[in-house]
Amino acid sequence: MQKSKIETFIKKYHLNGTLQQVRWLSKDKKLTVSAMTGDRKFMTQVVLDNFDAFADIELGVLDTSTYIKMLNVVGDTVDFNLNLDEENKDRVTSVVISDSKSESSIVAGDLDVIFKTPGIKTMPEADVKIKLTEDFIGRFMKAKSALPDVNLFTLVMNKKRNRLEMVLGYSTNTNINRISLEIETVDDKNKITKPISFSATLLKEVISANLECKDAILNVSEQGLASVEFSSGDINAKYFLIRIDSED
Repeated sequence: MQKSKIETFIKKYHLNGTLQQVRWLSKDKKLTVSAMTGDRKFMTQVVLDNFDAFADIELGVLDTSTYIKMLNVVGDTVDFNLNLDEENKDRVTSVVISDSKSESSIVAGDLDVIFKTPGIKTMPEADVKIKLTEDFIGRFMKAKSALPDVNLFTLVMNKKRNRLEMVLGYSTNTNINRISLEIETVDDKNKITKPISFSATLLKEVISANLECKDAILNVSEQGLASVEFSSGDINAKYFLIRIDSED
């Protein structure tokens, strides 16, 4: 298969080192990763369609960064081979990635030590739907770079302007660095009853991993969940951010 396809798949869940230990599930010509951060404030599910590099099986990845580095050794077209436990053919012991000139053998992780992410059974109705336009993405990324130590974005109603804004550095203390961003919403999904905060750091990584995707919508429920979905080629990526209570 084309190495670029698996590299893109990895990039969309790895998120610059955010998620390292994951389960790769190959089933029905789909490769899926469902993973959650240790603090349970962020989840993702990334699916690669038309995957036929190996048969239906689940394998453990202990260190995704190692996979990225060892993929760099081989060429643009690669083969995957799985070594299985002789006593348990459902257990992968190592993954071999090769081309005609090089071969990388990676020890597989024990599934018993890799957390199995629960699925989200029901999604609450979105109270806010934010268009992730090219203009907004550009302003958000600049704002996050300007305030690198600010880890949260907060949705809050601007009472003077009577509109919803996204604020980095939100606080009831006005003597603090902050950036307020005007947002464009879908239909009438543009009001909340009280400020709600999520990880700006993770939203930045999600956007960075999906810059080729257009017209995505960030759905936010006041029940405490934000979600966004991106599709590009054979890859579909869903991300879920859980509300974070600010210290202010």
